[in-house]
Amino acid sequence: MRSIEARFKKSKNTTTITKFYDAVIYQKFSNDRIQRYFNQLVDKDDYSISDKRAILQDLYRVTNKDNPNK
Repeated sequence: MRSIEARFKKSKNTTTITKFYDAVIYQKFSNDRIQRYFNQLVDKDDYSISDKRAILQDLYRVTNKDNPNK
């Protein structure tokens, strides 16, 4: 499994939040790991602080989804 940071850097998206989404989708990362790297990699200007909890909940959900392309 590649690290979140490596996947993040590889993404071609323009905002850090969409790059992060691409990095975690279908990868089965733990909630702790997602939160830690979210705080480290995503620019605070890319989201509202009041929306952070909802964003993290969505990221937890998509990381644990099964990849339909497998």
